[in-house]
Amino acid sequence: MKAQDKKQDDALLAVQKLLQEVLENDVVDHLKSEVEAQIAAVIDKEVEEQVKLQLDYHLSQTLQDEIENYRRQIETAQRDLVNSESRRANSVLEKPKDLVHPVYGPNGEVSKKYPKDLQALFNIDGNTAKELVIEYQIGAVSTSRNVNLNMFMRHIGVAFQLMSAGPDQPSIPVKINRHNGIVAAL
Repeated sequence: MKAQDKKQDDALLAVQKLLQEVLENDVVDHLKSEVEAQIAAVIDKEVEEQVKLQLDYHLSQTLQDEIENYRRQIETAQRDLVNSESRRANSVLEKPKDLVHPVYGPNGEVSKKYPKDLQALFNIDGNTAKELVIEYQIGAVSTSRNVNLNMFMRHIGVAFQLMSAGPDQPSIPVKINRHNGIVAAL
């Protein structure tokens, strides 16, 4: 019986030893991969910082200024491309709930007063129309709401113009066909 107990104890110790070795190896492998990943991240960051420092040191200020100028030109070209696409999309709007595609101003931002749809555009008040003409640097500001709003609509590519129906009548948005003239009132 003692021999059998000793045999079982030896087997149990062997299993425990094997289990401990496996666990230790798994933990060591896991910790090793974690440490390697952290070291790689630190090295990548350090290399990036050193490359930037070396580039700044080796590139003349003139060259750095030139690179910055090209970066600004690329940003302007990208903004102009987006504006062109927005104007093209705005030129085919017809229904009051059609969304007006945003056009960026000279400052690189879309005005906070920019209308969300055609109906909101047609309902812009006189002061807001003036502010949009000024903010987008479209031209000389008029005292007329319709003149300012029509300038803004042309600037953003909307193919409507506001026409006055009479002295005490509300303005009517009229769709303008660039080839044939007036098409229809909205």
